[in-house]
Amino acid sequence: MEKRKVPVTSVVQTKGASNAEEIEKTVRACEAGYDLGFKRAIFWGGSKEKAHQEASELFKFGLPILTSTTVRAYVACVSSGIARGVFAGREARALLYAAYGMPGKRRS
Repeated sequence: MEKRKVPVTSVVQTKGASNAEEIEKTVRACEAGYDLGFKRAIFWGGSKEKAHQEASELFKFGLPILTSTTVRAYVACVSSGIARGVFAGREARALLYAAYGMPGKRRS
């Protein structure tokens, strides 16, 4: 049986995720990257550990660029990544701390 190539889709960066719908769209894009990476690795015969590593890389690729207008979407994606095991310990703290220190948004 010949293996077919699984198409790779690009993840679109959300410019300004200020409302809940745009934030949800950004989180779904990160999670879609993870799912695609996991399925591709399993399809090509990788172990679950290898599939998780490759999926984590695609998840990280889907993170929005951290700006004052995308802080909420960024934090939502990082939180989703923590839940999936993409980010652990020190890396997760560093990413969330970077968002906390982002100027331009008033914290309430």
